[in-house]
Amino acid sequence: MLSKKTTSAALALCFAIIALGGCERQKHAVLREDLEYVTVQVINHLRNDAGLQSLELKADLREVARRHNANMIEREYAGDKNAFDHRDADGKMVEDRLDNYQNTGFRKKPIVWVECGENLARNRDFADPVAEAIRGWLASEEHKKNIMSNRFRETGVAVHESKESGTFYFTQVFVLRMPE
Repeated sequence: MLSKKTTSAALALCFAIIALGGCERQKHAVLREDLEYVTVQVINHLRNDAGLQSLELKADLREVARRHNANMIEREYAGDKNAFDHRDADGKMVEDRLDNYQNTGFRKKPIVWVECGENLARNRDFADPVAEAIRGWLASEEHKKNIMSNRFRETGVAVHESKESGTFYFTQVFVLRMPE
């Protein structure tokens, strides 16, 4: 169980790092690399306080998360009421997106995994959207299980802000890869 002091320190870390900035433009959303970094730092702080090793941020997993995040926002903008979901428009789950990543032309080696997980969050009108997303994840047993699993070693995080609504979308992918 995480103490209030540990949780407060981790959430305070959000405020300390948030001023980094950084954006990549998309049609209906702004990529928030600064908040991706903060999210990983806070998650790793919570894991370390619980005696777990830090998750390593991986570019290929971040790309899987970013694509799903952007896809959800575009679908929602187009009027899809079920866009915020672990299933994408083609009915694929994170397992499928990881398996299919090798076919994109951006990576020569496939993502070969043993275990994976995915956390999603969205929020609006909070002073600290990262802290709010993590609070929600920690309040959910399934999301918290992904965050605190000692089996996961790598992660990828995506954070986008909707240009229209100001809503923040978070996707975090967790992976234990097959040993080479």
